[in-house]
Amino acid sequence: RPVWAKYRNELLPLNQDSFDAIDKSLAIIVLEDTAPENPDEVLLQICGGDGSNRWFDKGVQLIVFKNGLSGMNAEHSPA
Repeated sequence: RPVWAKYRNELLPLNQDSFDAIDKSLAIIVLEDTAPENPDEVLLQICGGDGSNRWFDKGVQLIVFKNGLSGMNAEHSPA
């Protein structure tokens, strides 16, 4: 988290409106380039993929794959 906080602070001045919209949103929709072919691959992608296009600070991420499959990653602590 300290590394992410550092980069967020560097990005914030030029991207304030985008960060405000993300911070106020209820969920994030991830349009994933991958196309998992079986339930194991779907699970691995939903749990985080390579992490490069996920927003784990947001409680709910709706993930839609290139082949039309979808899933959800949710922060379970509040539940």
